Amino acid sequence: MHHHLRAGIKACFGRDVGFQDLTPWVKRALARAIVGALCAAPHWARPALARMVPGQFAQFGPPRRWARNDSFARRTGADWRVLKPAELVSLPAPDIEGPISPTFFMDRTDVLPPQGVLVLEDAWVAGTRGVIARDGCYLPDCGYFSQNVGKGLLFERGYAERSTRLEGTTLSLATDWADTNFYHLLVDAVPRLHLFEAAGFRLDEVDRVYIPSLDSAPARAVWARLGLPSDKVVFTRDHPVVWCRRLIATTFPGAPNQPTGWAVRFLRERLGAGTVGKRRIYVSRRGAARDLTNADAIERLVQRLGFEVRVPGQAAGDLDVFAEAQIIVGPHGAGLGNALLMPAGGVLIDLLPPSFQTRCHFSWSSLAGVRYTALVGRDDPAHRGVPPMRRPFSVDPERLERLLARVGQQRPVGSSKVG
Repeated sequence: MHHHLRAGIKACFGRDVGFQDLTPWVKRALARAIVGALCAAPHWARPALARMVPGQFAQFGPPRRWARNDSFARRTGADWRVLKPAELVSLPAPDIEGPISPTFFMDRTDVLPPQGVLVLEDAWVAGTRGVIARDGCYLPDCGYFSQNVGKGLLFERGYAERSTRLEGTTLSLATDWADTNFYHLLVDAVPRLHLFEAAGFRLDEVDRVYIPSLDSAPARAVWARLGLPSDKVVFTRDHPVVWCRRLIATTFPGAPNQPTGWAVRFLRERLGAGTVGKRRIYVSRRGAARDLTNADAIERLVQRLGFEVRVPGQAAGDLDVFAEAQIIVGPHGAGLGNALLMPAGGVLIDLLPPSFQTRCHFSWSSLAGVRYTALVGRDDPAHRGVPPMRRPFSVDPERLERLLARVGQQRPVGSSKVG
């Protein structure tokens, strides 16, 4: 591939042009063409195809190679600190009324990899898409797709030339999807701060903190509770790619849809999980993807049963409100991530669409001592053409009322805590 590409360039320009001779516009056009070809390839083939692309990541296009943190450190002498050993995943069988979709167990793993911190010199962070070392090596252990490298978004888009230079020391808390999704910000980004602290670092020792750009009142409240200094914050949306003189990067805190036990404990301790729950909360998805087609009927039902209806993301006080919940009900989505702070012993009822189900809320609730129950809804024939991830669905009000009566028979929430 490399030989044929250089031959084509020579035919066009009448001489053997090096990639350093190409104008930025040509580099970007070439990068777009290559990324387009990679996107059309199967996920498993993308890393191998990327190795065939000429030039370097710093010049154009996606990273050409990748490595695990430990092997990269052995090869380069980088400072790699293992802070958490591998963790066995032992979860109870989920309590789900209705058919379970295969997506509920997608990418399931029985062992979570070791967790730690990697310190790099002259490295890039491509927003929420990943960490790239000085030599152009992609380090997937720091991102969401560590167990399925070819799915990494850097293979779908990536261009280092227009990066923002950050001198001094930068801590990165950036991670996939956290720019737009509160659950991913909570579970995939925030626990990285614990690894940073466990490695012996302090926030007053860094010059910049690179964080996801989700702009909501609860997100701002989270960063404030963690004590992030606002004058050091650099947002991913404002600076999609940063080059860091010295970068402190952490591993992904768990696996997709499967946080570690220490991450859940850290979140509940630092953000203030409740101890006694009294409120009954329904989490609305009005205006969002996967909303209920019979939302009016469901909201009337839960209000009749003493629930308050809340639209998450609108108030900084959401964290405190959900920390006082005894029962939380809502359609599957990021808004249910607020339930992470409900007292141990509480009940979370996840209203699952039939064709897009993930185990994210089941995983953390099992670790937090929260009882997880799910009710599977029905697809609406009028929305069959909508992609499953965005498809509206309905929930039978009578089935939901029976489920609420069943879970309401358990003992009231007490002051038990997660160990």
